[in-house]
Parts: sequence; structure tokens; C-alpha cells
Amino acid sequence: PEIRGKVAGSVNLNRGDNSFGSVADLSAGGDLTLSSYNLTVTGDVASETGNVSITARRQLIVNSGATIAAATATKGVTLVSDTEGHNTTASIQGAVSAGSGGISLTSYYSGITTGTGGTLTTDGSVVVQNHYYGREISIGGAINAGVGGIRVDSAEGSVTTSATMTTGGSVVVESGVYDTTTVGGAITAGIDGITITSGGHLNVNAALTSKTLADAGFVTLRSGKDSGSGNYDINLAADVVAGSG
Repeated sequence: PEIRGKVAGSVNLNRGDNSFGSVADLSAGGDLTLSSYNLTVTGDVASETGNVSITARRQLIVNSGATIAAATATKGVTLVSDTEGHNTTASIQGAVSAGSGGISLTSYYSGITTGTGGTLTTDGSVVVQNHYYGREISIGGAINAGVGGIRVDSAEGSVTTSATMTTGGSVVVESGVYDTTTVGGAITAGIDGITITSGGHLNVNAALTSKTLADAGFVTLRSGKDSGSGNYDINLAADVVAGSG
């Protein structure tokens, strides 16, 4: 079944046994909370004055051309995929936007992929993370965040970025203990700097800039973060610009 509609108040469909499959155009005046076994967003999902929280126990997909938005300046968006260990991949191909409440994208047992249309835009922070061994994160959509910064963290898998990241705060990109980090999109951060860490190979193929009007800011690159890490090195193939930090 598919859910669509417009609700003046809040929407709260978070029963543990929900299985409605897809969400088309759906708007709520207040908080919007959805939970289902599988969940595909095919249209525009938005809260006018509240937070948006969407959980898929197996797999979350946001189709290209779909959008998810917390429209109020202080609210945020939380997206969660695979809370039960199904080894799927969260796929974000449509744009996600939020106010200062930020954007959180978590896949507990699976990988995460964002496409070119899967941009993440917020006045707050952006956190993209997974928690299980061997699951990769691939960032193909631009990330724009406020001073809260950007964090992309694969607990036990590789991280690959091919899109820009821009924030007035810090940027942290980190792969697992034995895994590769590859930066293929330019990163621009504020005074709180850029930190890129890899358990294995660290490849920087796009410019890194952390510099403010005060010329503070810093860039830290680290490979082989654990004594048990295997083949590790740093391949720097782009400019790095930092301040006095």
C-alpha cells in the first residue's frame, strides 16, 4: 500500500509491524513520523512546522526526484535504515533538507549510498553513519551544512565521496579500521577544520580547504588509525589549503 495526503496536525505511523511500502506526496502541519518494514519515498514528504523521522526496518529508498523536508528553521530530519540486520543498502537519490535541527542518516547493518540528486542541505549539522562490519558509505550528492559541521563515519567499512561538502563548521570523514577512504569531491570547512581518517589507504583526489577570514582552521590526514591496520598509505593528488591551525 501507498501513503499520501495532507494533515493539518502531526502524523505518527510508527508501529513496529507497519508495512505500507511507499510514501508519495505527504505533508504534515506538525511532526511527521513514519516506520515500516521497507519504505520507498516516491514524492514530496514534508513537515511545515515540525521534525521529520523516517525508519525502515529493512531498507530505506528515496527515489530520484522525491524530496524530504523539515521546512521550519529550527527543525530536523532523521532517516534510519536496516535496524534488523538484512544487509540491504540505504539509497538516497532525492533531496533532503532541514533547518538548524540538522540531518541524520543512519544505516545500522547496511551500507549507504547517496546519488547526485540526493543532496543533504541544512542550517544545522549533517551526520551520515553506519555501524556494522564491511558496509560501505558512498556519497554522490552534495552536502551543505551550517556551523554544526559534517560527519561521514563508516564504523567498519570504506568511505567514498564524489560530491562537494561545504560547511561553516568542521568536516570529519572516517572509514573502518582496515578500510579505505577516498575523497573525490572538494571539501570546504570553517575554523573547526577538516579531519580525514582511514584504517587503510587514504586517497585525496579533490581540494581540501579550511580557512577563515582570521586564517585559523586546519587539515588533518591520517592513515592506519589502528595498530592492526593492514596496507595503509596516503595518496595526496589535490591541493590542501589551511590556516594557522
